[in-house]
Amino acid sequence: MSPGEKLITIKFISTDQKIDFETFAKKTDKISIFENFLYEKYPEYKDTENYFLVNGKKLNRNITLEENNIKDNDILTLGIYDE
Repeated sequence: MSPGEKLITIKFISTDQKIDFETFAKKTDKISIFENFLYEKYPEYKDTENYFLVNGKKLNRNITLEENNIKDNDILTLGIYDE
């Protein structure tokens, strides 16, 4: 962590209600880091076509939390296109 950098709390849930996971993150972390972690913890989502939403807005997994306008205590929803 850089000096002055703060951690935020983010929560992941899924539309099928199987994921309910909270973690700490830096605003400079990319969504893809957490996506990969979720797939390790919940491998059944690894082979599905997924997307993430926060406050109804689709997230870009290749940019940072800050660039996606993720704030402390935001809830990120994992959705599956096949549903």
